[in-house]
Amino acid sequence: MRVINLFLCALLVCASCSSKYEEPCEIVRYDHTNIKKSYPLSTFIDTVRFTRLELPESYFFGRVKDILFDDSGIYVVDSKQDIVYRFNSDGTFLNTIGKRGEGPGEYADLTSCFLGKNSIYIADIGPCRIYEYSFDGDYIGTISHPFKLVYNYIRELSNGNFLCHTVSGMNKMHGVWIMDRQGELSKRVLAISEIYPFISSGWNTMTLQEDGTIQIYDPPVGIFYSFNPQDESIHKIFQHKSNYKMTGDFIGVESSYYIKEEHANCDIVVNTDRYLLSIWALPDMTTSFTLLDKNTQKVESCSFPEMDISGLFNFGRWVSSNLSNTWVTYLNDEFIGEYYPEKYEELRMSENVLIVNKLIFKR
Repeated sequence: MRVINLFLCALLVCASCSSKYEEPCEIVRYDHTNIKKSYPLSTFIDTVRFTRLELPESYFFGRVKDILFDDSGIYVVDSKQDIVYRFNSDGTFLNTIGKRGEGPGEYADLTSCFLGKNSIYIADIGPCRIYEYSFDGDYIGTISHPFKLVYNYIRELSNGNFLCHTVSGMNKMHGVWIMDRQGELSKRVLAISEIYPFISSGWNTMTLQEDGTIQIYDPPVGIFYSFNPQDESIHKIFQHKSNYKMTGDFIGVESSYYIKEEHANCDIVVNTDRYLLSIWALPDMTTSFTLLDKNTQKVESCSFPEMDISGLFNFGRWVSSNLSNTWVTYLNDEFIGEYYPEKYEELRMSENVLIVNKLIFKR
């Protein structure tokens, strides 16, 4: 009888997670009807580091899509000009990478950009191509893949293959999978059969952890997975849910256009060792900054955090990055000119200046 009871309990736990990938996971529920006006930023941020990036006069910053980092450089992905600007760690301009065109190593559209161990990649999803460059900007080669292997998010693995995450339930590759350097499917790591609506925000769903694992966030259902590059295994870690329905609750619905019920969306998360900061769009058109302390399981939600850290008067614009335990934001001339015109001269802003903020989380 005891064995039967344990078996039944296990079935109940498995059923509590909404994906058909049946594995037990903890569920954290948020009450988004009880939101504070604010809570202090110092609640979870330990340090803020500022880096001023300045381009030569012949260049300018257009629309910043991502800001990426490695041991020696900072890479600003400009989706307006479809180019990448590279700086050293102190903010000195080094070179550009990639450009629009029809020649070798040139592309029609910069859909996404990601760093590898020895090179940088620019993906043009239209013709299903990934362009590889040296960090100095020299073109190395092109990887072509079939349309059936279109992904939403991608990163290079240590063996040179690529880990891909497809969020759209309309795609047969929905889930997590590995593509080799010839552009062929190497392995299905996680296949998700449900169809539910999702609109991609461009925020990277894959975060490298300090232990070498990669955490993957599936926004429609709020599930976090952990991928181990050593044995290419994957398992659920936990799921967070609003008290409102999420898009993943509308199984069988192909587009959010057809959803008539109130629901919440969360496609922006900063997932650190201790904290999970998630930004939610709620049914009443408000925003919730929801903070989960993984150590204590305490949850706080507010409309906007209080700027109580010296030197930081506003986040500016938050942006997707590849740093662990860090929330990256930036200030450009348009933002300062519109919201803080009195600081424009003080900060010496212009269209070729970008101030990058690295908000480092407490541990």
